[in-house]
Amino acid sequence: MSEIANHAICEIYDRTVHEIRDFEKNRKELENLQESYFRYTDCARRDVMLRERLRRSYGLLGVHFPSEFVSPETASKLSPLNKQNTDEVRKDLRLWQILEDFLTVVGETTYSGFCSFMYMLKFDEPSSQAFSSAVKTHLDLFDEGTRDGEKRIALKYGHQL
Repeated sequence: MSEIANHAICEIYDRTVHEIRDFEKNRKELENLQESYFRYTDCARRDVMLRERLRRSYGLLGVHFPSEFVSPETASKLSPLNKQNTDEVRKDLRLWQILEDFLTVVGETTYSGFCSFMYMLKFDEPSSQAFSSAVKTHLDLFDEGTRDGEKRIALKYGHQL
């Protein structure tokens, strides 16, 4: 066997050993990046959901919003906290959204119970027709029933904000 052929075989052998190791290292990095990518997309979805929930809470709670817990860095990333006053955010809230938030903490309510909640947060009292319409147009969210002769509204089982 010629010296050049032998040298070529040894070099190709060494290169192949290096490429096998590099391939294994690259595969591990790909797996880690894939995990990171999925984690990143999960976090991005959660960011959108939390941003919307905080916007709604900001509009709902108004002056009762716990802004002392919001750092300036966080406030700059939450558009309603740095650009809009609560009245502007409240205008965008829909009655069904307010009812949904209320029901996540109380479980079920009557029309009068909901009106008390609205009054305490200084919202205009909704008409019974508007309340009924909010429930009927979102049957995927709300269950209607009667207990003790009173019409009650609850979130459908398993629904969470």
